[in-house]
Amino acid sequence: MDDVFEVLLHVDNYKKLKKGLVRLYKKYVKEEEKKKDADKNGNSNTQSSDRKYLESKIDYLKNCMKKTAEEAKNAKGRFMKENVALLQEINELKKQMHQKNNDIRQI
Repeated sequence: MDDVFEVLLHVDNYKKLKKGLVRLYKKYVKEEEKKKDADKNGNSNTQSSDRKYLESKIDYLKNCMKKTAEEAKNAKGRFMKENVALLQEINELKKQMHQKNNDIRQI
């Protein structure tokens, strides 16, 4: 605020007032613009690295999901084959049981 006060002391002298305002502009406005530009560059670097990390994480999770889906598909197929085999065995045993019951009735 001292800088602003110094410039205001020269309100009656146009040239000194103008020089003071230019000095204030260069000192405060230009520095803020530089800081903002630096922050933008820093943020864009972190954003790009974050984006790369997240994209690689997505790829990893997609691969894991594909593997899990394939394993589930294989397990389902295996269960179906086992169920078919068990049902065939059950039907064969039922036929044998009926055959034995008929044999016992005939005796």
